[in-house]
Amino acid sequence: MFAKILILLLSASSVFCYVYIIPSQLGKSKHHDNYCFFNDTSTLIKRGESFINQEMCEKVDCNEDYSMSIYGCGTFSLNDPNCLKWKRDLSKPYPQCCTSFICVEYADNFLDNKLESSKENSD
Repeated sequence: MFAKILILLLSASSVFCYVYIIPSQLGKSKHHDNYCFFNDTSTLIKRGESFINQEMCEKVDCNEDYSMSIYGCGTFSLNDPNCLKWKRDLSKPYPQCCTSFICVEYADNFLDNKLESSKENSD
């Protein structure tokens, strides 16, 4: 059911996100073994782990080779008047902090199904 709703939502919009890579020569910390250094926030990230850049709503991975992969929300265009857009919520971690939307005409069915499912699971 959710997959069907997602397809309908995406057909009413254009979604743009970004991913970029910082090569290992620039990502590896010069002063701390087994760490990447994310210059934008002056953050050390242990090799193989991630950091959430809350200010930009991004996820930063320190890869095994010390390169860093950065994932961000980007922007989207919403063309359906039945859809509501929420602004970014930087109090939440990535990707929940990204701008999101829901289409009203599909939301009622989706929420009704979620409520029914919750009731069945609690019985």
